[in-house]
Amino acid sequence: MADDDIIIRIRAEDGTERAFRDVNGRLRDMRGRFVSESAAMSGAANGLAAAAKRAAGSLWPIAAAAVPVAAALVPLTAASAAAGVGLAAFGAAAAGQVLPLADAAKAQQKLKDAVALSGAHSKQAIAAEQQYQQVLGKMPAATREASAGLSSLTQQYQGWSDALAKDTMPVFTKGMATAAALLPKFTGLVKGSSAELDRLVTIAAGGVASPGFDAFMGKLTTFSDRVLREATDGLVHYSRALSEGRAVGPMPRRRGNCFRNCWRGSRSPGEIVRNEGAIRPD
Repeated sequence: MADDDIIIRIRAEDGTERAFRDVNGRLRDMRGRFVSESAAMSGAANGLAAAAKRAAGSLWPIAAAAVPVAAALVPLTAASAAAGVGLAAFGAAAAGQVLPLADAAKAQQKLKDAVALSGAHSKQAIAAEQQYQQVLGKMPAATREASAGLSSLTQQYQGWSDALAKDTMPVFTKGMATAAALLPKFTGLVKGSSAELDRLVTIAAGGVASPGFDAFMGKLTTFSDRVLREATDGLVHYSRALSEGRAVGPMPRRRGNCFRNCWRGSRSPGEIVRNEGAIRPD
């Protein structure tokens, strides 16, 4: 029994060859041949690379299936953008009727107040009624109908809110009491913040009054003036080329290059406008 070989297997390699150590600690392959540590590690690395290639190959069908899905989303995106434009146009058109509705609500409230204070047949009530009718007369018919609906909704809402006052107002009252009790707790925080903010403003004021800040602002002003002047010159140059018919290609196609070069700081804005405008030489 003592002469029998004892083999201790310690790892599996790339799937084609296995390596193990014998009782003397020497590394062998499955055929019993001696192998080096570097050869065993190389086999493992090759096995990992092969597995990675197989995994990458299995992802191609998924990527191919995702292409029609992305293509199907393009019309949805365009439709959403068109719907957004339509909603914006609707809002702009409806906004023009908001002010007349507000004026009608104010005139109606004045009429109610005059009736409540002086009576329905008083001079004040008659004058308020005439003013209310004048406001309504300036409205389109659809807006007058909307004004009546708004008045009815306001009355219904007020009645609903009044009916629930016994449920909502106790909570509101307790909330105000809590806020009143909480205010003194902020005294120390406000005083501490006030002292530090005063110190910060004092330091900032000293910095603004320093010669260094004046020099910085002078350099910034010079740089800003130069950049704006060059940009304006470039726009004038491009506009002149457009008017003379020497510009080729739409401006949106060149906009990306313009912004990219601006952010990279490779050229001045005026130079970019002149160069990116695709001006055909005379």
